[in-house]
Amino acid sequence: IALGLPENFRRAGKLGKAGSAFTGIDGPGAVISGSCSRASQAQLAKHLSRHPGLAVAPEAVLSGDFPAAAARDFVMSHRDDAPIVYSTAAPEAVADAQRRFGREKVADAIERFFGELSRELVAAGITRLAIGGGETSGAVVAALGLDRLAIGPEIDPGVPALAGTVAGKPIRIALKSGNFGAVDFYDKALSVMAKT
Repeated sequence: IALGLPENFRRAGKLGKAGSAFTGIDGPGAVISGSCSRASQAQLAKHLSRHPGLAVAPEAVLSGDFPAAAARDFVMSHRDDAPIVYSTAAPEAVADAQRRFGREKVADAIERFFGELSRELVAAGITRLAIGGGETSGAVVAALGLDRLAIGPEIDPGVPALAGTVAGKPIRIALKSGNFGAVDFYDKALSVMAKT
């Protein structure tokens, strides 16, 4: 029903005819995946088959042995290859970490880590970010201080490209819940957000 509503409003003269003012942006892109859903695992595997990736282990984050700056350095050393930083893991691995450290403690540490990483990446010059996972998306938006986003073209059903500004610099971002998006979502997202 929702897909048909905009056209009904347009016919009734309640929507303007102007399209989105969204434009792509130059600069490197990166992916952050915090979801452990089945769809996210498939998307991660697909992305890793063509791009470099860095796994984030909860115990390393919790112990302080793996700071966000280390992940930032990895991304920046592969910035031309659409790298992915991820905590996405098989259900057994997630359950084991939650059992050992506590569900809330693990979730909070990973979200804070990805929030800090997103700030560091944008400060270092990353202009396009594709984020996988609802909680991860929320952590990134909060960390970047994104209080206003312009909606751009749809990447996959229910997931648009978004345009915003961080510290006066333009950024393009895609935020998806774990089960959303096709298996090649991350490549599509970075492409849609790129300047053509």
